[in-house]
Amino acid sequence: QFTRAADGATLNLGSVIATVGTEDVGVDYDTATGQISLSLTGLLPGKHSIRIEVQDATGRATENGEVFVPLWVEDVPFDWADGLMYFVFTDRFRDGGDDGFGPNAGTIDGTDWMGGDLVGAKAALDEGYFDELGVRSIWLSPVYDNPEGSFGGSFNNQYTGYHGYWPVGGRSVEDRWGANGVSGDQALREFIDTAHEHGIRILLDSVLNHVHQDHEYITEHPEWFGAAPCACTSDPGECNWDSNPIGCWFTDYLPDLDYRQPALVEQTLADAEWWVQTYDVDGFRVDAAKHMDHVILRSLRLRMAERYEAPGGPEFYLVGETFVGAGGQWTINDYVAPYELSGQYDFPLLYPIRGIGTGAGFRPLANEVQTSTDVYGDAIHRMSVFLGNHDVGRYVTDMTGCDGYDPYTTLFNYCPDVLMDGSSSSMTGQEWDLVNAMAMSFAFVTTQPGPPLLYYGDEIGLAGAGDPDNRRLMPWGSRSMAQQTLFDRVTALAQVRRGNRALQRGDRTELWVDDDLYVYSRIDGVDAAIVALHIGNSTRNEAIPIPTALGLEGVAFTDTLAGNRSATVSGDSLNITLDPWEYVIFTQ
Repeated sequence: QFTRAADGATLNLGSVIATVGTEDVGVDYDTATGQISLSLTGLLPGKHSIRIEVQDATGRATENGEVFVPLWVEDVPFDWADGLMYFVFTDRFRDGGDDGFGPNAGTIDGTDWMGGDLVGAKAALDEGYFDELGVRSIWLSPVYDNPEGSFGGSFNNQYTGYHGYWPVGGRSVEDRWGANGVSGDQALREFIDTAHEHGIRILLDSVLNHVHQDHEYITEHPEWFGAAPCACTSDPGECNWDSNPIGCWFTDYLPDLDYRQPALVEQTLADAEWWVQTYDVDGFRVDAAKHMDHVILRSLRLRMAERYEAPGGPEFYLVGETFVGAGGQWTINDYVAPYELSGQYDFPLLYPIRGIGTGAGFRPLANEVQTSTDVYGDAIHRMSVFLGNHDVGRYVTDMTGCDGYDPYTTLFNYCPDVLMDGSSSSMTGQEWDLVNAMAMSFAFVTTQPGPPLLYYGDEIGLAGAGDPDNRRLMPWGSRSMAQQTLFDRVTALAQVRRGNRALQRGDRTELWVDDDLYVYSRIDGVDAAIVALHIGNSTRNEAIPIPTALGLEGVAFTDTLAGNRSATVSGDSLNITLDPWEYVIFTQ
């Protein structure tokens, strides 16, 4: 709808530029109503966002700039909980070729750039790697331009900005994400366009809490930054991560942004719009949510909803990172609302999930699940469950007891790649134990209400102690039998999630829990699934009570993963038999 200025100037039809995806489209214009309409048929599945630019007869552009409407062509309307979210840590995921940059002095193995780029990530897309894994969305580590050179970090070592969390510009892409003559900007565009062709949504990692000391805004707007640094620490006192999350700085070369400055809020929102419209992204992962004033998160939600969520159209997903421990659901939920973040990563579940492989059993996990259910309410379908990310040691390493080693005072990469170096035709007893525990944990993660997150490399049991050892280069090529077995199991679980409505959108009800057995249902209208996880070392036979209120009496279920057994609810009970370390997903 085109609204005339006060002088009544009409639309200049010759100025109209309209596209749907990459197709130029003609428009019709009703001079009486100001309505602009366009039509295009035969679009292939994928994303074809609408863009319209117009001027009036005096040459004035529209006040709100380009009209931008995200548009997807797909058989079933998408939901962020429909399948895996995959975290591509770009510099460590896949090297697509020469980027023209060399090493940085003062760094050691693991603290410098390793050569991963979006050219390599796109190659994985083209090969169908993400499709095979059942991925529906990809979280990209920050794509901002980061500083060259190295800066002080933990253990008196020098780090570079390989991770992307040290932005030096509000609207510039790191050129290292390109390769073979392709710029970082072009590589990002091509990666996102290709992902959209595969029906995959893209989340950009949005770093809003701080900038690097070389950022352009520091010189241009020194008033946007707070007082002298107070480095965040785990020690009690005024600089504690939790007691003063907004006031403390991550480190002295990462100045905090002060969102009590209205001009800064407006600039940040304008930058966010630029990233959305320039690269056609589908959502943001918001870094360090609890370290910022609510004003920026709420303003971001309002602006994204106003501009990019047409009635009945796709949701612009904002998922936050609030690093808390057990019982931290209330802190997480403080930032989640229809007027703030869509959801967050469910950190309180992280270590209880890992308890599956470290001997804690299911009861602590079930207790934490109940707390999440009680606190989050309906928002639980927007909370992302995970068993690893770039800030904690790798799960497989945690299970081997190696995660406590300091990779700097011993040998970097001290923790062995226990699943990588084995035979391609056999597995040791330790490998079987690790694969069984990893797969069991993935069975839990992929059957929870919110979007299940997969950190790159966890699908093959990539090893690593704490940061930066947990960010090793992803191995490509041949796999050991242990790696392949785990990959196949993760793939099977992800594909079940991708194809089952109950697992994607159903409500969860706990049916049974003890140390070794955990059973729950997921029900969405007429679609139902029952998940049973068993970590005991002997065969388990159990009659699982099924509440009458669930309406499952007489319903026959089939083992979706194996397909070789069935079970029927009879007398408000379901009989199951599970072998040691076996999980089963029963679906109708």
